[in-house]
Amino acid sequence: MSRVRLVVASLGGIVAVAVATVVLTSGEPQDKPLPGSGVLDGRNLVASKVIGFELLPGTAPTLSFADGRFSADAGGCNDADGGYALRGDRLETLRVTSTLIGCSGAREVQDRWFTDFLDGAQIIGRGNSLELRSGRTHVTFDPTR
Repeated sequence: MSRVRLVVASLGGIVAVAVATVVLTSGEPQDKPLPGSGVLDGRNLVASKVIGFELLPGTAPTLSFADGRFSADAGGCNDADGGYALRGDRLETLRVTSTLIGCSGAREVQDRWFTDFLDGAQIIGRGNSLELRSGRTHVTFDPTR
């Protein structure tokens, strides 16, 4: 195992300038956890792949970051927002608020799942894409067009 200090520079809104320590081992993907708070600011993302949770047909969660805050829409019926921080390679959601539209059944479950999933999820940068992982659930986000 070797430790590498890596400087990640922002070009085209990909990632803000940051310094990270990345542990690389042979045979493992060389994905880079994104360090520091504010690194995600300016990113507007839509889920392109979800493993470990079955989304309702026709829905795709969205996630936006600006000024140290996030906004999330699971495609259910409520939106959530709040502050965020990165603790190592983990997303920490802070003071989360949500709209309280009366959802029924599966839509409410999807809203709750997404908000719960975000807090503590591991963040992996993949070029313009971002992958969040929590337990057996993995969600890949791509920039919105």
